[in-house]
Amino acid sequence: MSVGQNIFEKNKIYHGDCLEVMKQIPNKYIDHIICDLPFYQVVKDDWDNQWKTEKDYIDWCRMVIIEYKRIIKDNGNLFLFTGRQYNRKIATILDEYFNEKRIIIWARKRNFNNTRGKALASGYEPICYYCNGDNGVFNNVKIKPDTKRKEYVDGFLKDGITLSDVWSDISALPHNSKEKLNHPTQKPQKLIERIIQIGTNEGDLILDNCSGSGTLAIECIRNNRNWIMIEQKEEYYNLSLKRVEDFLNSFSHETPIEDGK
Repeated sequence: MSVGQNIFEKNKIYHGDCLEVMKQIPNKYIDHIICDLPFYQVVKDDWDNQWKTEKDYIDWCRMVIIEYKRIIKDNGNLFLFTGRQYNRKIATILDEYFNEKRIIIWARKRNFNNTRGKALASGYEPICYYCNGDNGVFNNVKIKPDTKRKEYVDGFLKDGITLSDVWSDISALPHNSKEKLNHPTQKPQKLIERIIQIGTNEGDLILDNCSGSGTLAIECIRNNRNWIMIEQKEEYYNLSLKRVEDFLNSFSHETPIEDGK
């Protein structure tokens, strides 16, 4: 199906520039947005170096956020990975259009040490958690610490503890992980699943406009959510298309994903 027909179907991956594709999504069509935005000049991929200046990058982020405002439903949630370097500038733009709920700190444990010893290595990523209103979905997801203390085993905390806005229990993917694919900023499935479970409900439609390796679709399928993904780079589009097709083929009740190119 061509994206030029102004007909957007759920549970599809679309290949193209996310701004151009999003322009064809109807107003207030998307329930929630979860996206790992490009980080300006952090990795070597061309998608991370397509802007000549920092201002160009921030201007692009503003255009994306303006499209978010148009296509997301009232009280829809947004969870955006923004990168440490530009988190404050992007959050300032988000403040103009949405209500901040939290800035979640994902303490990923595995440092990205690209400073060559000239500065502290980065050990966390901020996740901007915003809402298009005051009454967004919030599900009180609890976690169980890795401990044998009595109160956690059979005491008053046996059901777990409420999450804080600092997540240190999910690590970044090591290179030898079975989950790891050929994508430099791939996020763990457990991390995306947590976001889905906290801020969305079953049957909701979630957009990832920079879908990379396709992790959002996998976790939406596993958690009974609908999804739309957009990926500009053909290599990653094909990677995520195959990944989702392979995953769907493991579910006999599912039909293979259709090509949204």
